[in-house]
Amino acid sequence: MKKKIFIMLIVSGMVMASGCGIDRTTQNVSRNDTVEKADTEVTDDTSFDTAVDTTETTDSDSENITTTEMTEAPSISISEEMAEMESKSLSYENADWDLPQQEMNAKAYEWFTLWDDELNSLWDRLTARLSDAEKDALKEEQTAWIKRKEQQMIAAGFEAYGGTLRPLLESSAAKDMTRARAYYLAEYLAKQTGEDYTIPSEIAESFDGIDCSLDDAFESFYGEYALNDNITVYVNTIDASPFSNDFPEGTKWLFWYANSDVLTNNNVYAYNKDRIIFEKEGVYYVLEKGIDGQGVIVLTGTDLAFVESIVE
Repeated sequence: MKKKIFIMLIVSGMVMASGCGIDRTTQNVSRNDTVEKADTEVTDDTSFDTAVDTTETTDSDSENITTTEMTEAPSISISEEMAEMESKSLSYENADWDLPQQEMNAKAYEWFTLWDDELNSLWDRLTARLSDAEKDALKEEQTAWIKRKEQQMIAAGFEAYGGTLRPLLESSAAKDMTRARAYYLAEYLAKQTGEDYTIPSEIAESFDGIDCSLDDAFESFYGEYALNDNITVYVNTIDASPFSNDFPEGTKWLFWYANSDVLTNNNVYAYNKDRIIFEKEGVYYVLEKGIDGQGVIVLTGTDLAFVESIVE
């Protein structure tokens, strides 16, 4: 049975109705995420093909910015700066989203770049104040964050894989994660400058589930689920599993069902709080939560645009 997708898209609490159906085969949306962080080798190119003429934006146009401009602090406090950013972000949230799909995709990408540019500005000012050891530690942390962001963008876009809605879903996921990361760096920068600033509680609460770890994702699926009389799905830790296989180093989580390969956290292709996508030897396995978060759905196939339920 082919997966049927019914999407109610909510962008930051606002329901947007689109007249465009989902076609998993008509558009191959590419993600070239390249983001160059100033004074680092961290890269994360984020361009979304939206079938409209949008200018590709990178996290840092460092070739066109002098060192003084990159590190010079704004004339306002960090608290005021982030309040202004939130106001600009809300203007997107409250904008008229009753647009053709391609224009919605472009606007969602602009919203992402608003926070992407701010993230890069904060990064430049913060790293200019850190010691080499502190900068190296932050760079390592940022590299891990970029990987999580890319994986969670793919998982979000799976809802409309190959369809015209996919760029919007990926942009929205990237925006949410980048906004949360920008606030984290703003708080870190405030400590370096001596400003008394902490992320407001109402803002921090809006980050719940936005940047979940892979462990968090597996834990949310932990257990066993009977899909029918013949198929039971298991998500377990390696220590509690019935297998004695010689799994690769770093294996912590296992996922399997009757007559399937045993998949591990090493096979994860993408994930977010609602689904984990595995890939092994050219075959994809999608583990996602059922309706209203009850039970699980498992889909598989050699193309993410044409995955099928394992339940006939």
